Amino acid sequence: MGHAYRMVPLVRAYLAEGWQIIVAARHVPHVKGALAPFLEQDGHRLGVVQAPIFLHHPPRVPAQPRSLADIFERTGFADAQLCRPVVRAWRRLLAEVRPDVVLSDFAPSLNVASSGRYPRLVIGNGWTLPPEGDLPSFDGHVGDSVTHETCDRIVEALRVASDGHWQESTFSASLRGEANFVCTMPQLDPYNRHRAEGHYWPVEIPDPPAHRNDERHVMAIYMPGDHPALPLIEEIAQQVPWQILGYSGLVARSPVAGLTFSPVPLHLPSVLPCACIAVHHGGLGMANWCMLHQVPQVIFPTDMEKLLIGKGVQQARMGILAHAGVPSNTLLNIMRTIAQRPLPVPDKNGLMTGSDNETLNALLKVSAQFAMISGKEL
Repeated sequence: MGHAYRMVPLVRAYLAEGWQIIVAARHVPHVKGALAPFLEQDGHRLGVVQAPIFLHHPPRVPAQPRSLADIFERTGFADAQLCRPVVRAWRRLLAEVRPDVVLSDFAPSLNVASSGRYPRLVIGNGWTLPPEGDLPSFDGHVGDSVTHETCDRIVEALRVASDGHWQESTFSASLRGEANFVCTMPQLDPYNRHRAEGHYWPVEIPDPPAHRNDERHVMAIYMPGDHPALPLIEEIAQQVPWQILGYSGLVARSPVAGLTFSPVPLHLPSVLPCACIAVHHGGLGMANWCMLHQVPQVIFPTDMEKLLIGKGVQQARMGILAHAGVPSNTLLNIMRTIAQRPLPVPDKNGLMTGSDNETLNALLKVSAQFAMISGKEL
């Protein structure tokens, strides 16, 4: 859903500049729903098509991954026979569309298929857009021999899967393009200390109010409906004095005293300025929203990416990590404490842009430059 809603400001900005847009989406109904107003108004310049889908479903591996490459290998990216159909499908789609510019959001197969053929502008975050060169492991080390070997296997598989058209030498190159926009607060980038390039204000987050509302009375809950911590949160919801607004995705949950989950995602621009605390599973979008609005966060991570985001939030003193096994009275006392504690103003000095509009303008400028050279040898 985060990727789908990131498309909204992007599509709005590109349509306003006169671009014709084809969105290739993994979950077409989600994206069509998010872009419905634009499809109604500018359907002649905007289309949504099915993106090629990686059909391999790897067995669940209990061991904790050492790096992003480890996760990719488990997914099947170290097997050329599994990757080749997806890369070829992207090539067929690109040949049909013949784009002037490719804007990629965490789509390594698209990056490989378009390499050397079309200018690639990649938008993402610290997790999806690693720094150039050797991939750091999750413990922060560069040059880890096991990680290096895993990266080499993936690089070789992608070369074979691309029928020799992709000639890059590093795993990170499969997630990068000719221009790269890392759109996140630097504190939430797991590779921040290894990154030479700057960070950009997230395009999906408008500027927060100039003055913080100190009369906050809302507890915002944003978690998957099957999250193991939800029963704990529902128990606590019956004991707090705040208004509670929750969203649990497409998994329906029965209402409990004090808490009814919304059938649609929370409208964060109106909810967060009134929120005294937010409980979520560690999605980067929600973490960025809360950090920029100075909302304390309680994070119940569901995977390695969200654990790293939670650690970034905790290290920035903007919230805490938690788990489903914590006693409810302990968590309740912690939540009451952090909801009353003033948070530090987030450090924005590390950002290349100071607002969503500035980031969009930077994207549009690079896209226009790329369109001018499209069709020439890259």
